[in-house]
Amino acid sequence: MTTDSYRRHARAGAIATALTLGLGLGLATASSAAAATLPAVNQSWLDFYFNNKGIGSDASGDAPNLDGTGKGFHRANLNTGGQTSGGLVVGSEVSVPGEPTLKYVTAGATVGPYQDNVEARGQTIDTSVALGSASAHAATKIALVWTAHNASSIATTPTFTLHYAGGTTGTAQLPAADWCSDGNASNTLVAARQARYGDTAQCTIFASKTVTLTGVLDSITFPDEERVHVFAIASDADTSSATASSDGGATVSIPQTVTVGDAVAPTVTWAHGEPASVSGQWVLDGAPISVGVSQRMVVPPSWVGKHLTYQVSGRSPGYAPTATVSSGDVVVAPGVLSTTTAPSLTGLARVGDTLVANPGQYTTASEQVASVGTTIAWLADGTVIAGATGTTFVPAAAQVGKRISARVTTTKLGYTTVVTTTTPSAPVLAAGVDPYPTAPSQPDPLVAITRAASLAGTPRVGASVTAAPGAYAPAAAVSYQWLRGSSVIPGATARTYRLVPADLAAVVSVRVTAAATGRQPVVQVLTAGVGQPGAIAAKKPTVALKKKTVKHKKVHVGARLKAAPGKVASPLGSVRKTYQWYAGKDAISGKAGRKKALKVKKKYLGAKLRVRVTLTADGYAAITKASPKTGKVVR
Repeated sequence: MTTDSYRRHARAGAIATALTLGLGLGLATASSAAAATLPAVNQSWLDFYFNNKGIGSDASGDAPNLDGTGKGFHRANLNTGGQTSGGLVVGSEVSVPGEPTLKYVTAGATVGPYQDNVEARGQTIDTSVALGSASAHAATKIALVWTAHNASSIATTPTFTLHYAGGTTGTAQLPAADWCSDGNASNTLVAARQARYGDTAQCTIFASKTVTLTGVLDSITFPDEERVHVFAIASDADTSSATASSDGGATVSIPQTVTVGDAVAPTVTWAHGEPASVSGQWVLDGAPISVGVSQRMVVPPSWVGKHLTYQVSGRSPGYAPTATVSSGDVVVAPGVLSTTTAPSLTGLARVGDTLVANPGQYTTASEQVASVGTTIAWLADGTVIAGATGTTFVPAAAQVGKRISARVTTTKLGYTTVVTTTTPSAPVLAAGVDPYPTAPSQPDPLVAITRAASLAGTPRVGASVTAAPGAYAPAAAVSYQWLRGSSVIPGATARTYRLVPADLAAVVSVRVTAAATGRQPVVQVLTAGVGQPGAIAAKKPTVALKKKTVKHKKVHVGARLKAAPGKVASPLGSVRKTYQWYAGKDAISGKAGRKKALKVKKKYLGAKLRVRVTLTADGYAAITKASPKTGKVVR
């Protein structure tokens, strides 16, 4: 957006421009005046141009680096120096010592990684709204609030080009003063020298000599001198138009109801158009958790019960930044865990035989078949059986004549808990009692489970899991069907199943069916777990020259080396390879360093060469293998 556009926005009515990524219904909204905690911004109209952090403290994330060596100003010491000289209080409007009409605000009051000064790089600063033709009252004179490190190394006097309304220009040649000096004839201390951050040297900030303007100042071009740092421009102007923000403020909305698994995003509406630079972040229980403009987030389970807001900041050239935060007490609710296959009971209810609880399958908004945790309590005629908490239960004499059921409690972090009681069994028979019906109209009895089926193995792509069939009475034929989520895996009907890339992140299970003549079959569902990435097994690569391995041998400039990937033992299918060559510890940049072959150049003289080969395959975790080093490169 142009400078003229921003001037129009400063005078325009409210023109709503919505950045709408929200969930259309039931929004909690806030204006810029919301009482919730706002993002950290300062009131300097130079903010858009800040590119350096010179003011900080010992607090985490607040270290300054004015000079590129980790040194800067201690905030507390700078304020102490300012109070001594009467010229600087970080974050507050003050006057230049001896020039009461020249007022300014220095940024840097907020703890954190916030920049607070302009390192001079030849940039042009828009001053039209703060000091010039769009200001409430234009400046007639200015002074730089600035400093310089290693000022003695600045060969020529820094020259600032002044651009006036109407197209005329002027210049201001302002000698810089070193930050750890007492200034010079052209610079006045705005804070008494104090110990700086990084060591005990005593340093400060200055006000330049006053520059009388010959027109309405609409912009300033800084010199290209990185040792010069401008913290503020003091003036006799009314800068209220610049500190009122260019965009007229924003309205931020987030859904009033947020549950785990939801994809949520804020709706941000700028009253006078979107600023030139916008930043935003989600805030959970007062702590920022992510950064992004109108960023859509899938709500994770760890957010349950916490308070959620969204903050947004807008920055435009020549204006102080604006900050807005959503309001409303939005507390993240648990997601809904739904049952797709209810828990069930299988097996013959007879003393000494085994009953098996199949835990069922469940779904969430984002998972067709969810990975869950289950606990089981066995019941006899509705009363809990003490100590019976496994997936199997063997009735004892105390349960004869009672109906057995299993109460399955299913949990998933961040989701509602599901409690289901299976349909009860038939009354428990005494040991050895013949289960056959006494009347032809009664159904055949179930196959008796004398030992439940079980699973062994880790559900990892490329690895196998195996079902043990269990034991039955009478002897039964056992069949298997493997499942991916709730879907049958075609052809997977053996005891053993080897996971394929399609099983990655899916719940893998097997349905074990035992059938015998004259009996009803029993079905057990065993879950192996969620498919994990496979492990690529490969030997180290080597470096070859004319098909011969180069190991610890000198190589000559001009030679053409070739990477020979190590043999891959697993997986047996397609494995993709990428290459990165190194000369000593340094990666060789560009396409040349990423090809399979490398031509040895003069710039590698004295270095030892090696190649790193990264192997990737669908469903497998990537691995990187490094070759042995060659000898040194020689002519």
